[in-house]
Amino acid sequence: MLRFVSEDGLDYSEIYREVRREELNTQKFLEVDLQSIRYDRQQREAKEQADNDYYSVLNESRELQSAGNYEAAQAAAQRALETKPNDYSAMEQLKNVCNAWYRAAMDQGDDYLQKSRYAQAVSAYESVLEWAPDKEKVRKQITEAKNRPLYDKEIQMGDSLVRAQQFDGYMNDIKKNMVQISGGAFTFGCQSGKDEGCLDSDTKPINAVVADFYLGKYEVTNREFARFLDSIAADIRLDDKGDAVLYKGEKMYSLFCGEAKGGCPGFVDGIVYDGGKQSGGHFSVTPGMENKPVLMVSYQGAQAFCRWLSESSGYQYRLPTEIEWEYAARGGNQMQRSANTSVGWHKDNSSGSVKEIGLKTANALDLHDRRGNAMEYCSATGAKAVCKGGSYKAAPEQCSPGAGSTSHRPTRPDSGWL
Repeated sequence: MLRFVSEDGLDYSEIYREVRREELNTQKFLEVDLQSIRYDRQQREAKEQADNDYYSVLNESRELQSAGNYEAAQAAAQRALETKPNDYSAMEQLKNVCNAWYRAAMDQGDDYLQKSRYAQAVSAYESVLEWAPDKEKVRKQITEAKNRPLYDKEIQMGDSLVRAQQFDGYMNDIKKNMVQISGGAFTFGCQSGKDEGCLDSDTKPINAVVADFYLGKYEVTNREFARFLDSIAADIRLDDKGDAVLYKGEKMYSLFCGEAKGGCPGFVDGIVYDGGKQSGGHFSVTPGMENKPVLMVSYQGAQAFCRWLSESSGYQYRLPTEIEWEYAARGGNQMQRSANTSVGWHKDNSSGSVKEIGLKTANALDLHDRRGNAMEYCSATGAKAVCKGGSYKAAPEQCSPGAGSTSHRPTRPDSGWL
């Protein structure tokens, strides 16, 4: 053991040891304090890092929610809540994400349902079913989406049945308005003293014999012809002006009068088309024009309409011959003479516009509007079509049954046909 002796002979060893003990104790206290400080600092740093991570995940959840990535946003909010189980901000964010996801999924499902995308609708509803705040509503929508295809099928079958019934009714109306004409002998051509305004160019009277046939009681209306146009809408095209309706390379109908729409003052378009210059649109009748005779029809359109009627109904329809038409217009083999004003529309009584069918007195065969209103097509003789009966713009004598035929293919306002 070391001993410390002073010059005066005193032993300071004990004193030294005591001092040394004090120094060691002080050093221990210092080391303990330093460890405590280091520990506290580590705890603070760990807490700060945990808080930063927590708020980072919380912000990530909010950003994902704003972007519509609800599943990832929900997972991030749950991670934040695991970091701080009782923290209000994490619980509120998880609630907000779930509510937003629920609303978005339900809206998307409803949208799919409306668009008949039923599988996608079911998937959207089922994505939130497990934790939805209103599970009963979600289950109801899932059931609706799963059952709707069967319902739609029933509706489609019902619609098809209704359309078939409506079409049958349309065809039945056409058939019902066909009048049976008993044939016979008569004088064909313009007869001076019996027909008004005979011209040198008119057909000279000849004896003719007509067999029994059927003829429409009224002129063909806009409603009837629009039904035909609508049936071929998927296969038509329009010319560069958007006027001529072309089908299989032939002109069926003109949508407007003149070189451009509105080109004929006072003329009302009977049928309109909503497809622009493309096929697949819809033909409809201008309100108030439904029961007026269709104008602006080409000869090819008249023939195509007859073929369509024949193919759709199983009955044979055609245009009358010129002799058949005149026989019927005269009232058969009894030469009927009636004042033009009482039986037909012409420029003196039409006020410059086409009239509804059937308003004037029928002739002896119960046929209406054989004089005036709309010119009527007969089957072609040679390469040209024949139009008879005059129009609402013609002079009264030009509407006489025996007046000369117009040998051309009119597609302008005077056009019309049986």
